[in-house]
Amino acid sequence: MLPTNQPRPFKAPLKIEKKFERISTGIHAGSLAALVLTAAALAFGTRIEPAVLWTLIGLFAVASLLSLFIALRPDGFWRLRQRVAYDKLTAVLDRASFTDKLHAEIRRAGRYHFPLTVCLLDVDDFEELNRKNGKYYGDEVLQKFAQISLGHIRSSDFLGRAGRDEFLILLSHTDLTQAEKFLYRLYLQIQERLDLSFSAGITSYRPGESGQEMLRRSEQALERAQQEGQRKTRCLICKDDSRVVMNFDFGKMPG
Repeated sequence: MLPTNQPRPFKAPLKIEKKFERISTGIHAGSLAALVLTAAALAFGTRIEPAVLWTLIGLFAVASLLSLFIALRPDGFWRLRQRVAYDKLTAVLDRASFTDKLHAEIRRAGRYHFPLTVCLLDVDDFEELNRKNGKYYGDEVLQKFAQISLGHIRSSDFLGRAGRDEFLILLSHTDLTQAEKFLYRLYLQIQERLDLSFSAGITSYRPGESGQEMLRRSEQALERAQQEGQRKTRCLICKDDSRVVMNFDFGKMPG
């Protein structure tokens, strides 16, 4: 049974977008009203000092540019940041934004020499669940899966949606053994609260590799885990060597 007390996906991006639009409208309307009143005063013969007049015109110009910047977001920066950075269904990072975060963390890991691990999770039997219960039920499952996962990562970690029923987790300052324990704890929560399981592929950063290479290795690790059956986790140690890190069916906490 699905829990009924899980929160809906966080809608911060949409709220921020609307707030910016209200601020933009207010600034533009206020400055336009001031300019109209100034023009009306001049039309009726009211004397206004040149310095004051030019100050008012300058303030209107600045306010107009500011409101246009907020409203239009030059080069789409703000609009892309708020609308594209988050997956619409689950409100976690989309794949492109997750990849950007990964590139940034790889640069930091290369500079400060700390471990960095990526986990690629795939919900087991999701297509069958979708077929039996319908698309909307499946969407709700994905939303709850994302929220439970968000509740288990730290502020320094990142969660993204990689595909229909796949999620990416970036664990900063985390080696493979620590990632193994993290996945086990998350697995227990997913089992308890959603009555679902997942398979996973995990890989740790190797100096000199790119984010795309790291993601590709996590995909290869997941494929190998799924070949052995569900509820499996594999770690890709190097290009041609993969080992089973955990079989969730064992039912005991990894050492």
